[in-house]
Amino acid sequence: GEQTANIIMGMLALDAKAANDFLFLSQLSPEFLSEFCRIALEFIRDKAQKKLFARAAEQLKADPEVVEGAVSALAFVLTQAAKACTSESDFALTVTSLGLSDEQQEIVTKIYLDNQSSIREILSEFAIELDSFQDLQWRLDVQLASRSLRQQAEPSFVLELKVNKAGENQPHSEFIHSDYANLKHLHLQLEEALAEARSQHSRRIQRYIR
Repeated sequence: GEQTANIIMGMLALDAKAANDFLFLSQLSPEFLSEFCRIALEFIRDKAQKKLFARAAEQLKADPEVVEGAVSALAFVLTQAAKACTSESDFALTVTSLGLSDEQQEIVTKIYLDNQSSIREILSEFAIELDSFQDLQWRLDVQLASRSLRQQAEPSFVLELKVNKAGENQPHSEFIHSDYANLKHLHLQLEEALAEARSQHSRRIQRYIR
């Protein structure tokens, strides 16, 4: 499931799965924890590669999925705290309550303070206002024959998309004229886009930009 967090008295309160994933960090030495922080920052920038998780898992003799879950939870805490402008003291209390020792808390808190501004910049880059879909109407036109083409049906589709422009509440119409082949291609492209939006990677990115 997706990770969620609430802000309670300035502190982040994670759901059970995120908190459990984060708890793995309490087993790490200061050196490994610093490395996990570095990987988490790469993860937030969407530059973390599977081989980083595999290498860390091999060194720790741990399951790569457990390592990836811990990195994801750490990245989640960092992004949610940066988004909420969590103070140094509240952040320190948050990670301590999640199981980190005082020494580990100092490492992660320093990473947060050093990178808070850059994390917020990354989040702002994702916060792009886009047109929003409202409604779709369509019509099928069929040309049965012409002087040059007798007894040959030529179906074509007219689609009216009603969308709201970014920052506006008043919908307006966009018209698309298409034959069956291009409409079928558009359908396949949209199916692929929906599948990608449902992927684990996309869901993680969506968590950071809400």
